[in-house]
Parts: sequence; C-alpha cells; structure tokens
Amino acid sequence: MVLPAAPALAEDQSELLALTPTQKQALAGVKSWKITVAEGYGGAEEYNGVPIAEDCRRILEYAGWQVVPAGATSFDAVLAIDVGGRPHGAYYGQPYAGSGEFSYSGATVTIDASVQAHGKPLVSFSTSSYTVPCPSTIFSHTSKPENAPFSRAYYDCRDFFTQLFSVVHAARGAEPIERAMNDSDSDIRGHAFSFVGLVGDRNFTPFLVGLLSGEQGEQGWSFTTSKARPAMLGAAQALGDLQDARGVEPLCTVLLAAEDMDLRLAAAVALRQIGDPRALEALSQAVLVGDESDDVLQETAKALGELGGAAATASLERALAMHLEPDVAAAVAEALGRLDWQPQTDKQKITYHLARDDKDAVVQMGRKAVPVLLENLKLPRWEPRELSASLLGDIGDPEAVDPLCAAVLGDDDHDVRTAAAQALGKLRDRRAAGPLGQTLLTDDHAVVRIAAAEALGEISGPEAIASLQRALPATAGDPATSGAVADALGKLHWQPETSDQRVLYHLVRDEGEEIVRMGAEAVPHLVEGLEHQSWERRQLSASLLGKIGDPAAVDPLCAAVLGDDDYDVRVAAAGALGWIRSSAALQPLCSALNDDNSNIRWAAAVALARIGDRQAAVALKARLENETDRKVRKALLDAVEALGVSAEDLSYEDRLLLLARNKDWKGLNAFLAEQTVERLIAALKVDNRLVRNTAAYLLIDRTGQTDLGTDHDAWSEWWKAQGQTTSNGIEEE
Repeated sequence: MVLPAAPALAEDQSELLALTPTQKQALAGVKSWKITVAEGYGGAEEYNGVPIAEDCRRILEYAGWQVVPAGATSFDAVLAIDVGGRPHGAYYGQPYAGSGEFSYSGATVTIDASVQAHGKPLVSFSTSSYTVPCPSTIFSHTSKPENAPFSRAYYDCRDFFTQLFSVVHAARGAEPIERAMNDSDSDIRGHAFSFVGLVGDRNFTPFLVGLLSGEQGEQGWSFTTSKARPAMLGAAQALGDLQDARGVEPLCTVLLAAEDMDLRLAAAVALRQIGDPRALEALSQAVLVGDESDDVLQETAKALGELGGAAATASLERALAMHLEPDVAAAVAEALGRLDWQPQTDKQKITYHLARDDKDAVVQMGRKAVPVLLENLKLPRWEPRELSASLLGDIGDPEAVDPLCAAVLGDDDHDVRTAAAQALGKLRDRRAAGPLGQTLLTDDHAVVRIAAAEALGEISGPEAIASLQRALPATAGDPATSGAVADALGKLHWQPETSDQRVLYHLVRDEGEEIVRMGAEAVPHLVEGLEHQSWERRQLSASLLGKIGDPAAVDPLCAAVLGDDDYDVRVAAAGALGWIRSSAALQPLCSALNDDNSNIRWAAAVALARIGDRQAAVALKARLENETDRKVRKALLDAVEALGVSAEDLSYEDRLLLLARNKDWKGLNAFLAEQTVERLIAALKVDNRLVRNTAAYLLIDRTGQTDLGTDHDAWSEWWKAQGQTTSNGIEEE
C-alpha cells in the first residue's frame, strides 16, 4: 500500500527525553555498548532479578549496535542501570497454616539509568512503578519477600522504555522502533507502540498501516491469526494516538472485518481519536448492523456523536429505535444529545428518555406514553420490557391491566414478570387477582411469587383474599413466599377460620406464641408438620410441640429424634421430649446418646436430665465413659447429678469433675489426698482448673517438688527419673 507523505502533527504534548544536537552527534559515533545492571530488592535475597539487561540488549541491537559481554573492556558507550525493588507486605484474614507471616502481594520497582558515550556522561533518566495486589495474589500465601510481584511492577515501568526508545530514535530513526514493534516479546512490543503514540512521529504511519493490512510482520498474518493480533492491536492504538487520517481506511476495515473483539474496539477508539468524516459509513454500519460487543457499539456511538453532521445524526436516530442493550442505548442517546437532537414523536421521546434513564420524564407524559410502553412489552430484549412494565404501573392507566396480566403469566424472563406483578399491585385493579393468584401457585421463581402476593395485598377485595387463601397451604414449603402470602392476608385484615388455618397462618408469620396458646387444638397440625418437606417447618413444629407439652406428641417426636434426616430437627425433637417429661421417651433418648452428631447427644442428655427418670442412669454412665466432647460431657454429668447417681459409681475423672463442678473443694481435696502419686499425676490431665490445681498442690506437699506446677508431662518425667513407673489412672479406669 502506497501512502502520501506525512502531514504535520499538532504540537507534541508528551514529556519525552529530548536530546540536543551535541548529544545526537555523540551517539552517531557509537558502535558498541556495554550494559551494567545493579539490583537490590529490599530483603528478597533469593529473587533472581528482572530481565532488564536482556530487554535492553534486544532494543539496542535493533538499532544495529553491538552489545558486548559484561566482562568486556572495549566499548563506545555504557548503559548503566540501577534497579531497586521493595516488597509490600499485606495481611489478609487469618494466615495459612497458623503462621503469622506476611503475604507479599505488592511491590515497587525503581529504575535509574544513565548513558555515557566515549567516556563522557550523555543523559540520565529514572522511573518507578508500584503494583497493587490483584485477586490472584490476595488469596495466595506468599510468605517470602522474593515472591512479591516484582516482574509485574517492572513491566509497568513504561517510562524507562519510552526514554530508552527516545535515545534509539534520536540516533537511528524509525527503523529500530519498527523492528521492536515486531518483537516476539509482548512487553517490548507494547513499549514500542506506546513510544510511537507518545513521540507523535507520523512517519511511522506507513509501517503501522502495513501491520493492520498484513503487509508487515510475519507472512500469513491476518485478522484471524492469533500471532497477528498483538501487533495489530498495538498498531491500531498507535494510529489513534498519532491521529493520522491515513489510518482511517485500514482502521475501518478492522472495525468491520476483524473477528477479534479487542481489535474492533481498538479500531473504534482510534477512529474516534482521529475524527475523520471518512469513517462515518463504517461507524454507521457497525452500530446499525450490530456488533457482538457492547463496548464496540458504545465506542462507535461516541465516535458518531463527535463526528456530527446530518448523516451521523440519522444513523444514531435509527440506532436509538433499535432498543439496544441499556449501556449502548445510553451511549447513543448521549451522542444524540451532543448533537442537540430533539425527539419528535411520542415513540422517539419515550425511547430517548428510557435510554437516558429519565423515567420521570416518561411518567410525566401520562397516557400518551401508554401505547408505546405496551408495544415495548413485546420487544425481544428483556430490559425494555421490564422497564416498560414498571412505568405502566407508575402511570396507572387501567388500559395496561390486561397486557400486564399477560406478561406476569407468560413472559419468559422472571425480571419482567416481577415488574409486571409489581405494576399490577400499583394499579389495584381487581381483574388482576386471578392471574396473580395463578402466578402464586405456578411460577418457578420465588421473587415473582412474592411480588404477586404483595400485589394481591395492594388490590384487596374478595377475589384477592380468595387467591391468597388458596396459596397459603400451597406455598407452605416455601418460607419466603408463604410469609409474603401471610403478610398480605394480614394487611387485608383476614382472620383464619379453622384451626388448621390458624396454625399455618401463625407458623408462616413466626407467631409461635399464638400457636402455643391454642394448646391441644394445635397438636395434630404440628404433628403433621413433623412430616413436612421443609426442615425449618419440621424443626419449628417439634419445638412448639415441646412448649405445648401434650403427651400425644411423644411418639411422633420419638420417631423424629431417631429418624429425621436433619440434625437440627432431631435436636429440636429431643429438646421437646425433655419439656414434655414423659418416661415413654427414655429409650429413644438413650439411643440418641450414641448419635454421631454431638449436638444431638447433648440435647438427649439435657432431655434425660429434665425427665429425671433413674432408668436412664446406666445409659448416661456408659456414654460418659466414651464421650470426648466437652460440652456433651458437661450435659452428661448434669444429667447424672440430676438423677442422683452416687459419685462412687463414676469413673475417676468423672468423679473429680463432679466434685469440682459442685465447688466441693474440701471433698475434692479429701478424695485426692487418698490417691497415689501416679493417680495425682493422672489428675493433672483433667480438663478442670480446680482439679489440676488441687492435684498439683498435693503433689508438691507430698514430694517437695515446687517447680513443676500443673505440667502433667513434667511431673511424669520427674517421677520416671525417681525410678518409678507412671500410669494414666484415668485411662485405666
């Protein structure tokens, strides 16, 4: 492709390294370079360093310079680089594996560089970059400083490479930069493209256009090859930065033909930056035909708005009528506003206001807006259907009732159905009671069912009450929906007529005390609730049966203790049996003492203590011998004590614990005073401070050893050193 000569560029606004004629002349005589790098990473002694020497070598060699080995003594110029890194420690939540170490998920890298030519200082420059934690490092534990993301911070030091390219460009022109734009390393490539955009040299345009059209770079590059993508992306961005109109044609081709979304987006942004009217047709085609990417569509809409003119306005006006994705529609409306466009028809006004999210303006139009909003209920996109349904409710025109009823029953999007139900609630038209009642019973989404219940509560009247009354038992398995139904009935001052209705109504309203006041009348319905599919309902039913205390509930509760598949329900059933205090529950509760779940064992022990039947003593003592859970052991000891079991019948440890829990210090002291040294040492392992302190006191008094305290292991070692054998009296029991 042959391009015309480069036109003049507007005044450069970038802060690039500017070399004087003398400095350029000094570089002209340079043929070889030596690169020296000094690095330090603030405590990250094991970090291998950044690849700055290799990156600089490649860039200098693109200029045709020779880079000599580090130990060479003959060279024309020196690039001296000092790299400093500092890790940032960040602490997120609890450290892994119980360590208190920092997670090094941030880093700062500073680069200071100087150039000497023929033994004389030429130029110096510096830059630094701080990288903040990214999600992948926040949730990973990197406890060593060398694991901080130095590499990521280094590649963000764009200013360093910009200044280095400034030196290369001043000495050797555009060709080395063009070679760097073809580098296999994406970071070097990116730095080169960034430099081109900053330096503002439009002599690069032919090369950049060649990259976009496939005439530069490796043979076979096209819009569909992944190898071409990075260079083409950089070329599009650089052409936008250069604002060279010669890039319009290839950028338009990329916008319309590239398979890669990022390439199309870069082309749209570049065309917007260039601002050439020749891009109008391609931009219009992109926005009207529809790009798969909303980002591309938004950028093309902005570009059309900035280009202006009758043709751009016409394209944007047509795009507005297409009911695009909300963010795209907003960009189209903003572009039209930039062009001082004013909608003419009611449909245009409504579409324009909706795109600008100006719902109040639509509502203020009143009945004039209703026909257009009713049409919108049939649009393919769900967003305008949802918004139109909501606005119809705000306007309050009865003409919308039937279409909204059709939407609440038939729309395939649950957000639209929800908005339609809410709108019907605002309209308060009794014609909607039937469809809303059907929605309550059949819709798959709880949020829609809840909206329907709330709407019926707003509509009132016998039709609404009948729909809600039918839904109350039907939605009992769904706490959120049944709660909304009950609230709506309460709002309509409905009163349940049968005991079944009263129990269900108070259950879903979480009014347990009302059910307890019903007494025996509520028991059959609560027993039925023990079979409900919802574990919450079964748990609540069990708890309320315990509070009522009717013996008729014992057998169903026993079945729940042993057979329910939810441990919360079994815990509630065990607790209820304890409150009813029936000896008929002894066997199931004794069996529950061996449940795998510690909460159920605890609840069974508490229940047996409340019942107070000594027949449970054998099971309680047997469980005590094997129980390891501290909370359950306490409940078992409480139960044993409540049943009046003799302390002599307990194990050594349990007897100690019982004496300690009763704060019987004298009895505990007397009992331990009768024990051997081995048994006193064993008592130091008991999970009770009073027991351990008393045993230690007696050991000190008996042995004269004052420096071992309550340390079981230390006492055991000391006793062995005396030639004695130790035994664990607790385990032997």
